[in-house]
Amino acid sequence: MHKECKEERSATPAFLSEQVKKEGVILLLYIQPRASKSELIGEHDGRLKLKLCSPPVDNAANSECIRFFAKLLHIPKTSLNIIQGETSRRKSLLIKGVSFHDLAEQLEAYRQ
Repeated sequence: MHKECKEERSATPAFLSEQVKKEGVILLLYIQPRASKSELIGEHDGRLKLKLCSPPVDNAANSECIRFFAKLLHIPKTSLNIIQGETSRRKSLLIKGVSFHDLAEQLEAYRQ
């Protein structure tokens, strides 16, 4: 049984889309705006949950989302693009210049 748990854990996280585009990797997000601080807090409904300190007005939350991941992944903001859900809590973030394997490794700590 212990072996099964280990194998299950090594599977690809649901929030990392297996659909790797030519330009980069897609990260599925669930956003909670107006939090006390911006932080990743685990998974929610198959997406990586991100609390953002910005409100969901005037594109502030989207800008904070891009700033947060640029800092976390040590990549330029221009390498990040919200490709779906600009006005929704459920977003798809395209990350350019990072391999699927490297991104999965960096985000492993946020799996539940």
